[in-house]
Amino acid sequence: MKSVSISPDPADELLRDSLASLREDGGAEWLHELVTIFLGEARERIADVESALATGDVEKAKRAIHDLKGSSGTIGASTLAGDCFDLESCLKDGGLAEAKTMFAQVKRSFARAELVIGAFQTD
Repeated sequence: MKSVSISPDPADELLRDSLASLREDGGAEWLHELVTIFLGEARERIADVESALATGDVEKAKRAIHDLKGSSGTIGASTLAGDCFDLESCLKDGGLAEAKTMFAQVKRSFARAELVIGAFQTD
């Protein structure tokens, strides 16, 4: 597997700590299953939000981003959860144009969390 280097971010360390705690609580196999489910469902929610924003379906976008916010917080991806919170708030206020811009940040945060999780699992 190709190694990817990312610049340090304090939130990355929080995510690694959360993953380590989850691994300690449930074991490596359980953690692997948990993050596999998280990553798959997160990709689905991101696709749902993207589709909803493209069609102007604010309610669908709010539901999907709310789900992603919750699962991100559970796994310890605090930056992603925070970006989801911001996007959810924007959608509640009806800012569809701004939401599309904010969604790009959600996707970047997810990509970063995915890299951190992948690196953690190979340690």
